Amino acid sequence: MLLTEQDWDNLAPWAFSSQNKGFNPAVQESPNGDNNWDNKKVYAHIAPKYGIENPTAAIIYTRALIQAAKACKYLKLPLPGPDSTLRILHYPVGASSHSHTDFDMFTLCLYRNDTSGFVYEEIEQDKVLTSARTLFPGIHFGELANLLTVGAALKSTKHRVQSLSTVQKSIVFFCMPELDTKIHKLNCTVLEWLNERKERSRRAQ
Repeated sequence: MLLTEQDWDNLAPWAFSSQNKGFNPAVQESPNGDNNWDNKKVYAHIAPKYGIENPTAAIIYTRALIQAAKACKYLKLPLPGPDSTLRILHYPVGASSHSHTDFDMFTLCLYRNDTSGFVYEEIEQDKVLTSARTLFPGIHFGELANLLTVGAALKSTKHRVQSLSTVQKSIVFFCMPELDTKIHKLNCTVLEWLNERKERSRRAQ
C-alpha cells in the first residue's frame, strides 16, 4: 500500500470538516443503486473539482494520481481525468457496506487498517485482475473498465465491507477518465452515464 495510518490521521481532520467541499455528511449511499443503503459509514471526497487546499491532501492526491496513470497504461485504459477522486473512509464499530461494484474504471486501495473487513467475491476466478494485482496491490475493476474496454472486457469486481468489532479506516482512489470520453457500447459519454449512475446510488438523509 502507498499510504500508512499516519497519513490517514493527518488527512482526516481536514477531510471530515466543513473546510473540505468534498465532505457532505448528509449523503447516504446505495452502492448498487438498488435501495440497499449503507449505514454508519462516513466518507469524504478529495478532488480538483472541490479544490484541494490542504497541503497533505494535495500530496496524497498527486501520489495516487501517478500510480493510477501507471495502471491505466498497463490496462490499456484512458488516462485519469480531473474527476478522479480520493476517498477517505471511517467505519465505526458494526458498520458495513453491501456487496457491490464501483462505477469508476478501477479503484486503488492506498491504505486499510484492517484488511479482514474487506471482502472480494470470486477474485480468484479473474485471471486479469489477479495479474494486475501483482503490480498494483489492492486494485479492483469498476463498471467503466468493463464499458470502455474493447474485445475481452475487464470484469467489474464485486466486493463488500463486513462489520467488525473494531473501527475500520481506509483511503482509496477512484480512477475516472475524462468526462467527455465516449462509451461506444452505450453511445453516450462518461458524463452522461455517470450522472445517471450517481442518481441511483445516493440520497440525502
